[in-house]
Amino acid sequence: MNTSVYPTIQAEESAKSRFIKKTYFHLAAAIATFALLETFFFSTGIAQSILDVMSHMNPAIILIALVLINLFASKKAHTSRAKAGQYIGLGAYILAEAIIFVPLIAMSLMRGGTDLLATAALATGIGVVGITLLALSYDTDWSVLDMGLRVAGLSAFALIVCSCLFGFTLGTLFTVVMLAFSAVAILRQTGATLHQYGEEQYIAASLGLFASIMLLFWYVLRFMNRR
Repeated sequence: MNTSVYPTIQAEESAKSRFIKKTYFHLAAAIATFALLETFFFSTGIAQSILDVMSHMNPAIILIALVLINLFASKKAHTSRAKAGQYIGLGAYILAEAIIFVPLIAMSLMRGGTDLLATAALATGIGVVGITLLALSYDTDWSVLDMGLRVAGLSAFALIVCSCLFGFTLGTLFTVVMLAFSAVAILRQTGATLHQYGEEQYIAASLGLFASIMLLFWYVLRFMNRR
């Protein structure tokens, strides 16, 4: 994040309110765009083309590509002074997530249809609302969680890459642990929204929240597909 700007928490109440409204408006728009992209992919046959391409790729390569896109999008959204550059970062990440989610959504549709997707979306939404209320009820940025999140995130990444390369399966326990990790990531990102972003960094703040929520949605879907 750009440390040369004052965090919004130091601004007047009216400025804080505008920032929060803009951040969550962009978050809602990002989620809606993601849903529209998935609907477009599956209604036009593009999803099948994506599945065909991804079926010939090593999952580790796909995972690494997503990480690189995440880094590019985050850097673009955080460092670009022009709003257009920030929107490019956010848009690139939404598109990447929509593509990466295609196999998991296809599996969900085969196993439980749209009802399973709706249930997963509802469960994710309820979780996000609860975590957001918890985060905002304390006047802290939750930075105390940073080291644990880094260690857990790197460990999870290493396990996922190893499972892709060596062919072993990460079971339900791993999914449950990642659900907890995702919830803590949302807690941290929500705390950071006011405490570490400047008033004009609402696009970057919405990207951070969107990434955390998509991670939770991913593992909610995985968990429901294992039932």
